[in-house]
Amino acid sequence: AHYRAMLAFRKTQPALVDGSIRFIGDDPEVLAFVREAGNERLLCVFNFGRSQAPRGLPDSIGSVRWLDVPGHSLLTESRLQSLPPLHFAVGRLR
Repeated sequence: AHYRAMLAFRKTQPALVDGSIRFIGDDPEVLAFVREAGNERLLCVFNFGRSQAPRGLPDSIGSVRWLDVPGHSLLTESRLQSLPPLHFAVGRLR
């Protein structure tokens, strides 16, 4: 059921389906990238580590409105200060 919910979520976000990709940072345990399609820009951040990822995002990213992703808690902070282990977040860049 979770897998189907994630596929349905992806289909509602054009940047995740057809967008270009730009990787951010060089932390081997945190994967971060921006997907862009038309006027939509999405930031995707994945913590593959086993501990909290305290690293912030570059200031050049700007403001982010975090999206409610199926099966994951909604982040309400505009700046990502940390990400729990084995967790991810997707946000719309303003």
